[in-house]
Amino acid sequence: DEATKFIALAGGSFNVLAAAQKAHADGDFQWALELADRLLNVGHEVAVVTQLKADALRAHAVAQINCPTRHYYIQSAKELEQGT
Repeated sequence: DEATKFIALAGGSFNVLAAAQKAHADGDFQWALELADRLLNVGHEVAVVTQLKADALRAHAVAQINCPTRHYYIQSAKELEQGT
């Protein structure tokens, strides 16, 4: 319910997807992940958003200095892409 209201407030799913893609391009991976989660919660362009989220997870992993945290992000990206 929160995701639907948030997306409506932001002007619709396409606006949120564009913002998520821009956040990823700008290196703001955490924000890209937050927006992707909202889009996935409402089922908007699931394949595109899932790949965007996986890409953001991998990019976010690069910036981590903690090995277990880095591994968590990389493994999460793999699981998204493999559908597990």
